[in-house]
Amino acid sequence: MVVEVRCGFMASVFVDGLIDTPERLESRPGIGDIGSGSGRYIVAGDTRYDPDQDKEVHVPYTHVQVRSRIYGSDSSGSFPGGWKARFLQVEEIPELLSSVSGGEDEVIRYQGPPIDAVLNFGIHYGSLEFLGSDDVKIDALWSGSAPFRGTVRIPGPGLLQVRGHDWSVTLKPANQARVRS
Repeated sequence: MVVEVRCGFMASVFVDGLIDTPERLESRPGIGDIGSGSGRYIVAGDTRYDPDQDKEVHVPYTHVQVRSRIYGSDSSGSFPGGWKARFLQVEEIPELLSSVSGGEDEVIRYQGPPIDAVLNFGIHYGSLEFLGSDDVKIDALWSGSAPFRGTVRIPGPGLLQVRGHDWSVTLKPANQARVRS
């Protein structure tokens, strides 16, 4: 599931996952945050310790919560100080066929085999995360300070979560991909 959140120039929003338990809704902060503009985020879930199984288990999010800090007086959901959120259909998520770039947090579909890609971040901090088609856990592929240009390995079909500004992801042709020994 992917959520898109838009907010006005006078708002900051924080997107949290919630897990419905028999006792209460448990908040898991940190799906995403936006200073102004928009962002798209993977809504997967979280892990927690299950004493009955004596191990960490995946727990899917059942709800999404949007918290806002409004710098004006209008918190009704209309711009410039409000926010709007919606869940995206799969076909609305951009697909990485050769190259894609952006200026805000984005989710990208990738449907090919494992491949190397060139990742660029021009300014600020950035990260690239991956959720495979059969996975329930998001894996970090790269995270750090910008500027950055380097090669990352996309493990196969799934969703890529790009967080940052002024970024691009470009697939390397198969004959240019690095060989693993």
